[in-house]
Amino acid sequence: MKQSLFIIMLLLVWPFVSVSAQMSTRKDARAVRAALKAWAEKVEADDDITLEELAPYFDELDGILDAMGKLSKADSALVNSDPALADKVSASYSKVKNAEAMWSMAPTDYINGYAFVDLGLSVKWATCNIGASTSADPGDYFAWGDTVAVNKTKNYVYKYIIKDLSERYYGDEQYAMIGDDIGGTPYDVARQLWGAPWYGSFI
Repeated sequence: MKQSLFIIMLLLVWPFVSVSAQMSTRKDARAVRAALKAWAEKVEADDDITLEELAPYFDELDGILDAMGKLSKADSALVNSDPALADKVSASYSKVKNAEAMWSMAPTDYINGYAFVDLGLSVKWATCNIGASTSADPGDYFAWGDTVAVNKTKNYVYKYIIKDLSERYYGDEQYAMIGDDIGGTPYDVARQLWGAPWYGSFI
């Protein structure tokens, strides 16, 4: 009789235990979502990620993902059910990874006052483009063979033309062929603005 009463009480209590457990896991899932959103927004608002900030950003995200890994499949699916949040986290993660890549290119040394990084290749590479202050900055824009920045010159007029179009006329301007390989020549903007041994990479 006592055993029957115990089984009946257990059957009556079990649904409440199950509901309580579900509420607990749902609460954990919401906490993970909130943490992911907060992390992504913090990175998004950081306009200049410093070297010192990289490890804390990665560690914080690892902690959140570790908590997410302890959720049930259903609760993990709940966390992943928000496409906007997924895009936000992905964009912020890419931003931190890009900052990591930038800081990994810390200057090896300087030539003529311009920083370079030694990648272990046959040549050393500048850490940024001409006219740029960081590796993420595109820098100035130059026409083929010209050492005057197009984006910094009002009413810019191109001086040269290349290959088989030599000695052609365009309006009142005459253009001369300067060749296909201008690296290290007077038409090499890196050589002219930064000095030897800087050499432009022309594609």
